[in-house]
Amino acid sequence: MVLIITHLPNFVKCFLTRGFELSPLNLDQDVINYTPFFIGCQGARNFCTKTLWFAWFIILVMIRHFIDLWDITVEEGWLVLDDSLRIKEGAPQEKILEGKYFALIFTKPSTRTRVSFEISIRKLGGEVMFLQENNLQLVRGEDLKDTARTLSRYLDGVVIRTDSHEKLKEFAGYSSIPVINALTDMSHPCQVLSDVFTLYERFGKGIKDLKIAYVGDGNNLCNTWLVGAGLFGLKLFVSTPEGYEPSSYYYQAGEDLCKITGGSIYLTPNPVEAVKDADV
Repeated sequence: MVLIITHLPNFVKCFLTRGFELSPLNLDQDVINYTPFFIGCQGARNFCTKTLWFAWFIILVMIRHFIDLWDITVEEGWLVLDDSLRIKEGAPQEKILEGKYFALIFTKPSTRTRVSFEISIRKLGGEVMFLQENNLQLVRGEDLKDTARTLSRYLDGVVIRTDSHEKLKEFAGYSSIPVINALTDMSHPCQVLSDVFTLYERFGKGIKDLKIAYVGDGNNLCNTWLVGAGLFGLKLFVSTPEGYEPSSYYYQAGEDLCKITGGSIYLTPNPVEAVKDADV
């Protein structure tokens, strides 16, 4: 059987929200006292097209951003899958984001990503506001670092969907609250986490034995699948046209993780070779 995963809206999309307790922020000081915060996640619309929501909770003791898939450990990745399945099957969803305030900053138009994040944050007890980038002072020349520092004084977390991975990393570098990548030109970690969860729900730990094929441009999704294969120990075959290969940086990150988890990544320009005997 071959199960094909695409970007179509009837497939699971997974998004993260984070909240934490923060003492009053003084930008003249580098030291901020953090207490543990949580990651929460919900996704919408699985491959059977049913509306399904899931969330997970990981206790952390310091601020962390979710910019790329390697920002979580192998152990945390599997915990995400296990807890997502447990909650989807009916476990109660605690209001872990109650009293927390989040902003969605989007450069690009969005339907599913925006709705998924807004609803998931609210279902976890948080409040959320949508900020279109062209309505912010950024378009009038304000430095990205100033925007990051300003929003850090008001909010508990920021979700960013932008066309520049470098801008996202710069924002995170000056932010004292968690920053979550909802898509950039280089990486799409929430999407791939959701895709892997879809496979885990269907095949369990047997996903490590599947042949997974990716055919298309070496884009942000392809880059993140390389890392995902390494993080979860998957067997990934990637076929991209010559001149449209994935990022060598993400490929190497995936290979490094494969050495730990036993996964494998095979690149070829021949799509027939990639999909031969593929399970997914």
